[in-house]
Amino acid sequence: MRSRGSCGRVQADVRKVDFTQYRRRRIDVLCGGLPCTPFSTVGQKKGKDDANDLLMEGVRAVREVEPKAFVFENVEGLLHARHADYVAYLLRKLSKAGYQTEIHRINARDYGIAQDRSRIIIVGFRKNLKGAFRMPPKFPVMAKTWATSLPT
Repeated sequence: MRSRGSCGRVQADVRKVDFTQYRRRRIDVLCGGLPCTPFSTVGQKKGKDDANDLLMEGVRAVREVEPKAFVFENVEGLLHARHADYVAYLLRKLSKAGYQTEIHRINARDYGIAQDRSRIIIVGFRKNLKGAFRMPPKFPVMAKTWATSLPT
C-alpha cells in the first residue's frame, strides 16, 4: 500500500484495506472507480456474480471511512434491468450507512473531453448534512473544439 501526501491515495487490493484507519482523518470525499467489467454491455455480463464485482467493497469503504460524501464511477450497464435488484440492494446498503444517494448518467464529451464515453456516477452525501447535490454545468463545445484542433 502507498500513500501520497495528505490526499490519502491508497494503491492496494480494496478487499484487503482496513478503511477504519481513515475515519479519524475526517475525510470529506471518498472517490473510486470500481471495476466495470461485471456490468459492461460487452463480455460475460455476470454482474454481482463476477469475481471482479467490488461494489459492496465500495459500500464497506463508505461505512468504515464515514466521509461527508462519496463518488463512484461505473458503466451505464450497471443500470440495465438485469441488475435492478442489485442496484436497489446497493442503494439500501448506502442508505442504512447514513447516506442520501443519487445516480447520474454522464457523457465525458459534455464536460470537454473529446471522446463519446457514457458513464454513471453514484454520488452520496451524509443524511445529516444540509444542502443538495447538483451536477456541474455541461460545456460540450470544448470537446468539439478539441476534436477539430487535433492533427489529422
